[in-house]
Amino acid sequence: MKRAFPFMAIAALIVSACGSGDDPLIIYSGRSEELVQPLIDTFSAETGIEVEVRYSGSTELAATLLQEGDSTDADVFFAQDPASLGSVAEMMRSLPSDLLSKVESKFTDEEGRWIGISGRIRTFVYNTGTD
Repeated sequence: MKRAFPFMAIAALIVSACGSGDDPLIIYSGRSEELVQPLIDTFSAETGIEVEVRYSGSTELAATLLQEGDSTDADVFFAQDPASLGSVAEMMRSLPSDLLSKVESKFTDEEGRWIGISGRIRTFVYNTGTD
């Protein structure tokens, strides 16, 4: 449940900012459905908010957002890579300061438009022995 908090908090804030309680929350997710859908299901169960998700690659969804512009139905862009996120950052509103204060500044946009909610560590393994 603690892993789901950042996503649910962001989505709840966006829903409250949108103001239309009857409309579903629309998420464009560049993250894997296998990893994201359980978080979305938890959010929906706990809030009663209907959620519709469009899954695709982050790059493709960023291009779609840029094409749709202000007429997009998306409420949340859940990107997998910083390049896709950066390409649409100008379209985003700033998040509330109480949410931003929960995340170290090195994991947020300088303008407060997005926060990192997960990380990835990559390792390189090599043999130091010689034959």
